[in-house]
Amino acid sequence: MPSYAELKEQLDRLRNEAEQARREEMPRVIAGIKAQIKEYDLKPEDLFPDLPSRRGGSEEGARGKGGREPKYRGPNGQTWVGGAGRKPDWVRAALAKGEDLEKFAI
Repeated sequence: MPSYAELKEQLDRLRNEAEQARREEMPRVIAGIKAQIKEYDLKPEDLFPDLPSRRGGSEEGARGKGGREPKYRGPNGQTWVGGAGRKPDWVRAALAKGEDLEKFAI
């Protein structure tokens, strides 16, 4: 029966061989997966339905970028979370007319 040290050495060698085989086979495996994705016109949500969408839709639906709740609602139902950054056109137009932003607070 091999000693503990010999078995541990074999284990290390096998782990290294397995990792080398993985690295060598990976390009072929990835190419095959990509070909099947293209053939079946698969989308990320087809493969991973439990992952959140990266296309901006949140489960609540009313939240905008970053998941923050809107603070203001425009005359046509547009929403804005406020804060830093460029103001939406409807906000800039209202401020240019001298309107108070609090008039649009939700």
